Amino acid sequence: MVNMSVEPATNPAPPRSGLGLGARVVILAGVTIFLVLAVCGHRFGLNNQKYFYRQWRHLPDFPLYWQTACLAIPFFLGQWLFHRRPEAVYTALALVTFSTLCIMVMSTTGQEHRANSDRIEDLVTSRTANGYFEEAARLDVSGLGISRWLGIYPLMVPALMGHAADKPPGPILLNYIVCRFFGDGRLGAKAAGLFMAVLAALSVPATYAFIIYFSKSRSAAFLGASFMALSPALILFYPQFDQFYPVLTAGLTILWAQALRKNQLRFAAAHGVLFGVTTFISYLPCVLGLFLIGYTLLYWFAQPAMGEGRIMAHVAVAIGAFIGFYSVLWLVTGFDPIATARACWPQGPLPEQWSAAAGYPPRRLPGTIPWDLYGFALGSGWIGFLLALYYFVGSIFNRSPATPAAPIAWLCLAQFVLVALLGLIQGETERVWIFMMPMLMLPIGLELANWNVASRMVVLGALLLISTMICQNIVFLA
Repeated sequence: MVNMSVEPATNPAPPRSGLGLGARVVILAGVTIFLVLAVCGHRFGLNNQKYFYRQWRHLPDFPLYWQTACLAIPFFLGQWLFHRRPEAVYTALALVTFSTLCIMVMSTTGQEHRANSDRIEDLVTSRTANGYFEEAARLDVSGLGISRWLGIYPLMVPALMGHAADKPPGPILLNYIVCRFFGDGRLGAKAAGLFMAVLAALSVPATYAFIIYFSKSRSAAFLGASFMALSPALILFYPQFDQFYPVLTAGLTILWAQALRKNQLRFAAAHGVLFGVTTFISYLPCVLGLFLIGYTLLYWFAQPAMGEGRIMAHVAVAIGAFIGFYSVLWLVTGFDPIATARACWPQGPLPEQWSAAAGYPPRRLPGTIPWDLYGFALGSGWIGFLLALYYFVGSIFNRSPATPAAPIAWLCLAQFVLVALLGLIQGETERVWIFMMPMLMLPIGLELANWNVASRMVVLGALLLISTMICQNIVFLA
C-alpha cells in the first residue's frame, strides 16, 4: 500500500537506473553545450514549433550576462545556505525567490539592444502583449463601478483587447485596483508591472509547497523550486499574467489532497471556493481535473477504508462551495459566470483563420502533440525534460520499494501528456502550460535530490546559461 500521509521531509531513495551520476552529468553538460551553440547560431529551428514561430534576434552579449550573473548571486547563496543548513530552507527559498524577481525584471528591461526601463510600462500598456491594464484604465474612467461593470461583463467581452478578450474579469480587476492607487498613466503601468513581478515570483514558493506536500522530500521540493526559479517559462514572459497560475495550481491540488487525507469537509469547501476564484482569473487550470481525478483514485486504492460515500461527500461540498462562490458574486454584482464563459470561448479568430493569416498549418491532432510537448520542454530550458527522463527511467529500473512520491510523479507526467494527447490547450505551450510547471518540477526535484552538491550546481548553472541564451536570441514579448 502506498503511504499517502504527510511525513517529515526526507530524501527519496536513489533510483537504480544503471546510469551513474557522472554519466548523467556528462550527458546533461553535452546537451547544454549543444543547445547553447545551436541557440547562439540560430540553428535547427529551436525557435520554431511548426504551429507557432518565434523570431530570432541577438542582443549585445556583455551587459546581459554580467547583469544576470550579479542578480543570480542571491540564488546561489540560497543554494549554499540550504546545503549547509537544510533547516533554514525558508530563508534559502526567500533568497531564491528574490533573485528570480530581479532576474525577471532585468530580463524584460534588457530585451532590447539597450537597457530600457520603460519597457515594462510599454508591455503592460500593450494591447497585443497584455491588454489587462488598458481595459482597467478604461474601467477607471468609465464611471461604471465594479458592480455594474461585472454585471454587463459578458456583453463587453467582444470589445476587449489583447489577452483580456478571452479571459474572465479577474486580471482586469487586479489591474483596476492598481489604477485606483497609482493612476492609469505611466506610474500606474509601472506599479502594475511590479505587482505582476511579485505575483509571478510567488510561483517559486508555490512550487516548493506543491512538491514537499506530495513528495515529503524537503530536498526535492527546494531543488524543484530552484529549477522553476530559473526556467525560461517563468522569467522570460514577464509582465504577462500567466506566471501567477502555478500558485493557483498548488493551492487547488493541495487543498483537495488535504480534504482526502484529513477527511475534513472544510478543505473541500476551501478547494471549491479557490476553484471559483481560479475560474474568475483564468479557465486554463480547469484541465487540472485530470490530476485531481487521478489523485482521488490513487488515494482510494491506497486507503480503501475511505469509501466511495466519503469521497462523494467531499466532491459534493467542493461543488457546492464553487456554486456558492458564484451565487454570492451574482447576488452582489449580477456577474453571470456562465454567460461570461460562453462569451470568452469564441473570442479572437478561429484556429483555421488564425493559421491562414499567420502562414502556419492549422492545429489538428495528432500533429500538435509533439510540438505542444516541445514548447513545454522549451519552457523548462529543455534540460528539464532530460532530468525528468532520468527520474522516470530510474524509477522503472528501481528494484527497491517504491517511494511515496513515485505514483504522484507518474500522475504529474500523465497530466501534461494527456493534455497534449487530447489537444486541450494547443499552441505557445511554453507560456500557457506554465500552470502545470510544478508538476514537471516534482520529478526534476526528486532526481536532483539524489545528486551531490557539485552536480546540482552544474545543472542550475546550465539552466541559468540556457535561459540567458534564450533571452538573448529568441523574441518572447514584443
